[in-house]
Amino acid sequence: MASHWWSTFSSLATIDQETNNVSAIDLIETIRVPPPPPTEDPRIILMRSVVVTLWARDDPRTPEHLHGRIRWTDSEGQEIMNHLYEIDLRQHERARIRVNLDSLPIREPGRYHWQICCASIDDPNQWQECARLPVQVGFDNS
Repeated sequence: MASHWWSTFSSLATIDQETNNVSAIDLIETIRVPPPPPTEDPRIILMRSVVVTLWARDDPRTPEHLHGRIRWTDSEGQEIMNHLYEIDLRQHERARIRVNLDSLPIREPGRYHWQICCASIDDPNQWQECARLPVQVGFDNS
């Protein structure tokens, strides 16, 4: 299966047209927001952000094709949101995936995570966690 090389969570990610290098701008480690009204439903925070992942073939000569998924989990480890994507390494040795976001659901203060996962095309229900990015969420009065 392909290898996960790295992932970032930032406000913006740009790709240089000449070098194809990515620049992650304003890495996000902490989010502070006003407390939500009392409710069971998560509060939706409007914020522009992006999760970028880089994948590569394990064997540079062997094409690969996988499913990818990022999961946003709360401080209790419960999934609040996810995004599925394709990791297509059939024609290129590496693939950079950008998942652009306009909002994030927040339930309570604590340490949230982006879980970066992949699964074989042949067995799409067997997800394997490849990385975890922590994000500390705090309320302005906490």
